[in-house]
Amino acid sequence: MEIPAAGPTEDVPDDLSRLSSLEEDKVRHALSVRFGKNQIYTHINALLVAINPYVMLPIYEQDSLEAYNTYGQTPALTSSESQRPPTEASWTLGRSR
Repeated sequence: MEIPAAGPTEDVPDDLSRLSSLEEDKVRHALSVRFGKNQIYTHINALLVAINPYVMLPIYEQDSLEAYNTYGQTPALTSSESQRPPTEASWTLGRSR
């Protein structure tokens, strides 16, 4: 089935569950409109639909990319931090710096 051409100014909600109907044609059309606007992430209630554009989009700042790439890693301690005794709060939580 053909997806109808989307107008560049056509407004589509971020959450497609707000559409009047979730028929396949309407969902495809809405995704096509959002993709045409480089809006590659779309919610349908609790479901996230991501369409890979296979190009770099300016939607992430460098600090966001670095935070994603280092998520869960323990930051390196500076020499002054490694020599500092743990605080009472860190002992209370059962861990030290």
